[in-house]
Amino acid sequence: MANRPRRLGRIRSAARVAVDRQTLPGLPEAGPERRGRRDPRPVRIGANTQGVFSDVLVRELPNGWHYIVPNEEFRTPDWRSFDGPGIPPHVRTPVFTDEEFAADRDSAFDAAVALLR
Repeated sequence: MANRPRRLGRIRSAARVAVDRQTLPGLPEAGPERRGRRDPRPVRIGANTQGVFSDVLVRELPNGWHYIVPNEEFRTPDWRSFDGPGIPPHVRTPVFTDEEFAADRDSAFDAAVALLR
């Protein structure tokens, strides 16, 4: 008897994803994959992701210096790369700033909740 994948129900609403400069490859690698799909598209809220997509090759030179070279590059269908600048959010909000902490506020979370209503 072979195992068959279960058919799951279709997601009916778009995902809301809070991102910032601390967001590393796990989410961004899913982002480019999802961008090519139609609906529901995730809505990124916050600030640009860190812009680190590529796996890197780390080597040491004979003099002890280390260098890092990306060994792959993710690109969109129109050939854009987000290595460096990161993926921009659809809704830009402050994320983890001193002002946000001082005011006991989370603007990215509030924006996500507002979009879900």
